[in-house]
Amino acid sequence: MYQIYGWHLLMDFVWSVFLLLFIFSLKYGLKEKYLFGILSIVSGIVVIGIGVMLIKINPYVIKSGGWLHAKLTLLFFVFLENIYLIYILFRKKLVRIYIYNIMFWFSLFSFISAIAFSMFRPF
Repeated sequence: MYQIYGWHLLMDFVWSVFLLLFIFSLKYGLKEKYLFGILSIVSGIVVIGIGVMLIKINPYVIKSGGWLHAKLTLLFFVFLENIYLIYILFRKKLVRIYIYNIMFWFSLFSFISAIAFSMFRPF
């Protein structure tokens, strides 16, 4: 079980790096935006899959406190943001720079909070 938990935290970190690089590459129009976009959505799906597997292994964790619900809510909105950014990428839409800044800082705060919720279970 702890190996799966470790993989979940590692993949959460990987997803955060790829998503933040994806936002950065969209903001500045880098060539790697397609690569980071695909890697971020794939790693997000892997994080969700491992998380579902962890909940199936330990169903009591759902009733362990509000930390899990807060984490799932934050990561749900980050995943929706990731889908929206993929939509922007493939439709070649333009977004203002400050929107990318807001998305970047929201994603960074959400990932740090989600990892802290997973490790410390504060409430």
